[in-house]
Amino acid sequence: MVDERKCHCESLWVVAIPLMFLVGCTFIDDYDIDLMQDAKASVESSSSVSSTGSSTGSETLSSSAKVRSSSSRNAINSSSAKKVASSSSNSRNDVESSSAKAPSSSSTNPESSNTESAKSSGSQTVNSSSSTVVLFKCGTKFEDSESGTSYATIRIKTQCWFAENLKINTTNSVCNQDDSKNCEKYGRLYPWRDAEIACPEGSRLPELNDWETLETSLGNAAYAGFYMKSENAEWKSANNDAGFSALPAGYYDAEDGEYIAPGFATFFWSASDEDGTLVKFVGLRNASDNIEYGEYSKSYKLSVRCIVDNFK
Repeated sequence: MVDERKCHCESLWVVAIPLMFLVGCTFIDDYDIDLMQDAKASVESSSSVSSTGSSTGSETLSSSAKVRSSSSRNAINSSSAKKVASSSSNSRNDVESSSAKAPSSSSTNPESSNTESAKSSGSQTVNSSSSTVVLFKCGTKFEDSESGTSYATIRIKTQCWFAENLKINTTNSVCNQDDSKNCEKYGRLYPWRDAEIACPEGSRLPELNDWETLETSLGNAAYAGFYMKSENAEWKSANNDAGFSALPAGYYDAEDGEYIAPGFATFFWSASDEDGTLVKFVGLRNASDNIEYGEYSKSYKLSVRCIVDNFK
């Protein structure tokens, strides 16, 4: 019995071992196949993911590239548009500026026009400058083309004076005692407002300091009048060494409303308006050899002697 069981067990083992081996190999094979399938699936999944990722990345890159490209184009277009707009604006501004500079429709070159203007201005300046350097020859007749009169002139040291009283007829000037003969001999009498503008172009009404310069040139006030008085007149004493040839023309007293007849004295206006009411004058009287200084109301009517600045 024992042996049969033993033999039977041994037979079972003989049969069981190969079966176990077969089952084990089958299991291993199935396991390996599963592993291989899992691995293949994993690889395919990874490839798919990689492909998808790559595709997505490419699409992303492509999209980014498109965005950059689009942005670049927009920036370029925007910049170009700005440049064009700026250029267009500048062109319009240049055209408008050019149009504004153009003095007239006949002028096609603003720079040329400006050059011509500059030349014209320079020419005028030269002409103006030339006119200011034309010197009057003192000692000859001073011609007043407007009134048609002429006046003898005399150079006394550094000054050039008219050697005659002014005769130009102005609105408010008069002849002493309303006698035209007195105008012919002594010149006219002027209120200060008329005297201020009466001297012919190229001459002027003397300032007080012009009279003081004349006095200094002749010595001093104590006897300067003696050298200024004409010898061929009603003066009691006269030398006329200065050549000023003053005449006793008289004047009009505005306060008393009467003329002071010729032969007594003469008074000349200065251009020095001291306080708006009274004006400085210079006088010569028959009874003295000096120069007299004083002030009269502008309504007085006195003689006028003009002085020339630009002379040789």
